[in-house]
Amino acid sequence: MSGDKIAYQGEFCPAVPPIRRNAQFKEYRRQLERMDQIIRSTGADLKLAASYVRHMGKYRKKEPSARQRKKDTCYSVQGLRCNILRHYLGVSFVELSCRIAESQLLQGFIGASAIDGTAKVPGKSLLFDYSKMLPAEELELFIAVVTSSVIGDHGIAGLEEPVKADDVFADACCLEADIHFPVDWLMLRDETRTVMKSIKTIRRHGLFHRMRSPEKIMTEMNHLCMAMTGSRRKKHSEKERKKVFRRMKKLEKVVRAHGWRYCGMLEGRWRETDLEEDEALKIMRRMRNVLEQAPFVVRQAHERIIGGRHVENSKKILSIYDPDVDVVVRGKADAEVEFGNVLYLAEQEDGLIVDHRLYRRSAPGDTAKLDESLERMKASGIDVKRFTADRGFDAERTRKSLDLENIYNAICPKDPAELERRSGSVLFKKLQKRRAQTEGRISIVRNGFIGNPAKGRSFGKRRTDVAWAVFSHNLWVLARLPEAKEEELLKAG
Repeated sequence: MSGDKIAYQGEFCPAVPPIRRNAQFKEYRRQLERMDQIIRSTGADLKLAASYVRHMGKYRKKEPSARQRKKDTCYSVQGLRCNILRHYLGVSFVELSCRIAESQLLQGFIGASAIDGTAKVPGKSLLFDYSKMLPAEELELFIAVVTSSVIGDHGIAGLEEPVKADDVFADACCLEADIHFPVDWLMLRDETRTVMKSIKTIRRHGLFHRMRSPEKIMTEMNHLCMAMTGSRRKKHSEKERKKVFRRMKKLEKVVRAHGWRYCGMLEGRWRETDLEEDEALKIMRRMRNVLEQAPFVVRQAHERIIGGRHVENSKKILSIYDPDVDVVVRGKADAEVEFGNVLYLAEQEDGLIVDHRLYRRSAPGDTAKLDESLERMKASGIDVKRFTADRGFDAERTRKSLDLENIYNAICPKDPAELERRSGSVLFKKLQKRRAQTEGRISIVRNGFIGNPAKGRSFGKRRTDVAWAVFSHNLWVLARLPEAKEEELLKAG
């Protein structure tokens, strides 16, 4: 992860004009400039550039030229800063592009402005490409290296006091997926809408087969959905629901037949259209995704509506567009059941996230999460002295793991008698009191930097977004810590 072979010279940016009598903008500008300083002093941009050049080398047949390495370096450095801005500001790709275009401060942060006053601002498509320029595994490794380099070495980030990871506070939450509530019969509507819109696209590009108008089929399915919703208020609601669902099943068979027919036509005759091959493949992939799941969706809805039988969570289809959504039952006051992925976060005393993990499906229990977290932090060179968490992490296995690593166990015990006994310890009470802030930290990361529900339409995209959000959050935390005085920086230099 070294950036020794990476050379980068940024543009000389014009100075940002001073803004008077605006304390909020002054603090906003100070934070961005401080984040820029931390990126440069830790070499985070060059480390990421080295990872990106190495990653792109896997797909190239020969060693890249000096010109290509320079191009990759500039791309990755600007991509790093754009991803930081997107999560720091909490805006979409379109809005971020506009914000950069209208702000000289943001242009200077990403290195888009030149000394002659012109600026080359990335558009929404390029910003989207930046968001997926590295796979999540390599991005998480990069974050672990940068975070571990800051811990214990306050000079590298220009801090007044060193950042310590002696005390670690952990908790888990649900990162909700961007889906509607998983009602079984609504997924038949989703299937109809996707297939019919795809058929309209195919017909618009020159391939036809005799059928009813796609708009009329979608309208009929919408009427059945409204009838299903209104059936709850009728006298024999259960009987009426079954009657409407049988009509939906009949219409769904027609939709599925038309979908496979048009999919086959496009596969064999796409050259007769004005579509490019990759465009035709994209349409076919979209149709096949929902058509292949359709029999299972119908069977699931039949079991619950007609048969009145329970379907296990592990066998449920929660969304035909996102296969990696899980049912998370955490018993929260505002959400008894959530649909998404379990997110584990561990912070140190100042709020820096020292470890995180987003689980795909069926996340392990909190005790297993702790074992995995300790292994990851140990591999990153983070020496934990005290570990604090809520009672969900308390178990015999956890106590043995912490004893084996010689880590002070400040996990809240499940046994009331044990909790009363341990409450006599001043250190235990102090750590448990500090643990209350971890809930707030999770809210900042999840709702502020990631966005809840997450915008990613796949698990891989959500995992990548979480990694960028954690890195942006850590930069923000470091930028808010007290800076070292100038004489101390000169002495360190």
